[in-house]
Amino acid sequence: MSATLASGSVLRRRYRILQLLGQGAVGAVYKSEEIKTGDLWAVKQALPQNGRQAVRALRHEGAILSYLNHPRIPALKERFSIWGRYYMVRQFIQGVSLKDMVEGHSLPSERNVLDWSIQVAEVLTYLHSLSVPVVVADLKPSNMLLDDNGAVHLVDLGLAGFYRNGSSDHTGGTPGYAAPEQFVGHVGPRSDIYSLGATMYYLLTGRKLERRQPNVSFASPLELRSELTPGISNIVMKALSYNLGDRFVSVSEMKERLVIQAAMLSALKEAE
Repeated sequence: MSATLASGSVLRRRYRILQLLGQGAVGAVYKSEEIKTGDLWAVKQALPQNGRQAVRALRHEGAILSYLNHPRIPALKERFSIWGRYYMVRQFIQGVSLKDMVEGHSLPSERNVLDWSIQVAEVLTYLHSLSVPVVVADLKPSNMLLDDNGAVHLVDLGLAGFYRNGSSDHTGGTPGYAAPEQFVGHVGPRSDIYSLGATMYYLLTGRKLERRQPNVSFASPLELRSELTPGISNIVMKALSYNLGDRFVSVSEMKERLVIQAAMLSALKEAE
């Protein structure tokens, strides 16, 4: 029996699998159609070869999604098991990832990167401000979908965790986007700030950062792309500080700087 579902497969006599959208370390995500209504849903499957680890991860993600209510985070519909296999159904977002916006294309404009980053910062502000804050822990361009209306959605919270007593109940991350402290098991709101900075760095330069090491310098976005304004480069470099205390105090503070930078950029364009 194949680990992934074939197109045309039907789950619970309700969801018809249309196509495989992606496959990660513990799960596969499919575009599906609700047979009776024609509504589209994303179905995530815990892959059997990863056993209990995959099921635990998907149950945890479902618990996170059931706790959230934000228009830029896919809403959870239901969870179920069939013949020992575990599935989660969530809102389907039609869009293109910010990673795909860069790969094979010209680099996006500074204005676009500012707009997308402000939107992501708004979602992070919501998550970090909950009564029990949620830390994404795996913020990266491939987990951000841009829809046809220009709205950015966070679509994968598989490594997200509840932040209690100064620590998250989930750890992990993707090299190049994860903050240095995540590799020693410490994840917090400022880790998401670092990851947003790393995402901006990639969008502005087309380059993915190496795993950060203490006292090791790297080229700023402005050094790699001279037409950028110093302001956006400074924001990115502050977010990417190796030490937590050198980053923005909160994602709200970072968002304020991004909004100010966007206003300054608009003023510069009008003055030209």
